[in-house]
Amino acid sequence: MIAMTENQLNQIELSTTGTIRTHSAICHSTRGGLFKEYPMKKCPRCKKLKPTTNFSKNCSSPDGFRSICKACKKPYAKQYYKEHKEEIDLSHKIYRSRNIDKISLQAKERREKYKQEYILYGKQYYQANKDKVLATIRAYRKSNPEKALAHLILNRNISSSNDRPTVCSKCDAAGMVDGHHSDYSKPLDVIWLCRSCHMRLHSEIRKYK
Repeated sequence: MIAMTENQLNQIELSTTGTIRTHSAICHSTRGGLFKEYPMKKCPRCKKLKPTTNFSKNCSSPDGFRSICKACKKPYAKQYYKEHKEEIDLSHKIYRSRNIDKISLQAKERREKYKQEYILYGKQYYQANKDKVLATIRAYRKSNPEKALAHLILNRNISSSNDRPTVCSKCDAAGMVDGHHSDYSKPLDVIWLCRSCHMRLHSEIRKYK
């Protein structure tokens, strides 16, 4: 958050939603190597002035953001989910099944747009949480031994042969593809799918389980 002089603070005029109207109240960010400006907004709960990136989006609000910041909303949201878990999970499942194509396309566009950021974040997260990541991997392998072994054999085979397909067998899209196993007892018998088609296939599989 930028440092503002007392004179600038005195010039700040809040709208009924708490959004800053003055050009002085702007947060500058260089995240991702790009210089960006974010309007400021005051949370009525914690009384703090924050960039609008700290507020969830809300299309029904005049300024396009919720009035309460994410930090203040988090404890309430956590408790609400705990009390309505089954209802919320079912709602998410129904929405996902009805909008799988839209969700897959948005995920694909997001990965392509922020590819380098995802790679950098993944490396930084691994270094900062190495023990946690390795523990999660070990737990997964213990719970899914056949699946983990199939993935291991496939990855080793790809590494040794340096022969990983780059085209989706479903939609013919070029780029990163995943090997999908229909039978984990046959680790090298896979179909190569882009992330969007892979997500769509698993969504269809979950429908019939």
